[in-house]
Amino acid sequence: MKNIYILLLLTAHSASTSCMEKQRKQPQQHLFADSQYLYSITFPPRIIAEQPNVEQPNYLICTATQTSWEQLNDIANKPYKNELSNSTDLTPVYTPTIQSTNTASTKQSITKKEEKPLLRTITSVQPNNDLMQKVYDASYTFVGSITFPTETQKCRDRQFSTLIHAINQGRVVGINEDSMGKFAYDNPSFFGHRLVNQYTIIFFNILKRYTSTVAQTKEPLPCDVKNSSSHKNLDHIFNLSPDTEIQNTIDACDTSSYCQQYSALNQVYHAIHSLDEYEHKTKDLYVSCLHKNHMILFEDWPQELYTDLKNELFNKLYYMAASDKIKSTDLYEILQIIQSAKNKQEIHNESDLGYAFLNFEPTGLLSYFGVDLLRTKQRIALFCKLVEQYNQKRCSKITPTDKQYSVYTMHSNLGLALPYSFNNAFFNENIYAFAEFEQLFKNTKAVMNANYDTVQQWVDKLYPTPIVK
Repeated sequence: MKNIYILLLLTAHSASTSCMEKQRKQPQQHLFADSQYLYSITFPPRIIAEQPNVEQPNYLICTATQTSWEQLNDIANKPYKNELSNSTDLTPVYTPTIQSTNTASTKQSITKKEEKPLLRTITSVQPNNDLMQKVYDASYTFVGSITFPTETQKCRDRQFSTLIHAINQGRVVGINEDSMGKFAYDNPSFFGHRLVNQYTIIFFNILKRYTSTVAQTKEPLPCDVKNSSSHKNLDHIFNLSPDTEIQNTIDACDTSSYCQQYSALNQVYHAIHSLDEYEHKTKDLYVSCLHKNHMILFEDWPQELYTDLKNELFNKLYYMAASDKIKSTDLYEILQIIQSAKNKQEIHNESDLGYAFLNFEPTGLLSYFGVDLLRTKQRIALFCKLVEQYNQKRCSKITPTDKQYSVYTMHSNLGLALPYSFNNAFFNENIYAFAEFEQLFKNTKAVMNANYDTVQQWVDKLYPTPIVK
């Protein structure tokens, strides 16, 4: 009986082993076979054969019974469900930086962060041409009332206050003094006065300086606009009724109090009036170099400045000495001729040129006048000394062109502000010898207008031994 039991046991074991062998011969089922992301890669035999013989590490080979594979497949094909119990400890291993005590507020803040866009497009504000035209019209009217006085001081103050409020409201849409200056240059009043058009362009440079000043001094406007915070756009400002909406804060007839309280505004009026002191072409040149092309300051100069140094330079100096008004254009051209002669080594320094002119006999028209040129020669010799002093003082600074100097002089005297787009290096006193050129200009006028005795004394002192060349 015992033998029969053992035989049956062996037969059952052999049958189960045979079933397992048959099962192993079947194609192996892939883990997660139902997954749509499953793919297989088959390498060609050539690639496998070309692989180097690398010693493989001793991996731990794990085996699993069919029952285990079936359990894994059940897990892989089972839809995900969050079945974590509330008792599961989910405490983070790191220390939280912010611990919130209010769960509701925390969820709300997370929701807001999720709603916040990750990328932000930066767009520039495009000025409104209609609003800019209104600002320009108001500025034109204000400048015209000063250039051709037809309004009272109180009316001009009202216009100015309204204009300032208009620009302040327009800043939110990209309107400022720089953009208005360019707009005024590109869009002058077609039926307006040419002079007022020109002054209006420069007015925005004056206004920019005023804005910068009152931002520091907190100077109030001469007129208050009531409920200015309620104005939503420029239409509200320009449609204000002067009788009901604006009120003067001080009597304009009280000159001393007015100038004391509104010093920055007083400078605006003074600057507009002072524009009359400068030539029309200087003002045209100024607005053109700011809003069109700054290189016009350096144009219109020939490469060859002279062919006969002494005759040509003496003629220019003679007419400059005989003229009642010395021009910066003539002075700049003479400086360029002298510098060119030094570069060509035709003269060693300016004193050599002064000695040469003291003994110079001109040819051409001047030789037929039959007048005594001695005094003129002496003035020219003293001028050569002034040029020598100028070159020593300016050192490595660049001599400004006559256009550059005239524009800089007006800009500096009126205290104008430059647009941010303009290269202010062209008006930099550390690069260009503006101050030295101005001093030479003044000294030249003094020499040309000095009396004969004074000129003779300085010639004897500076040129003690004339050298004939």
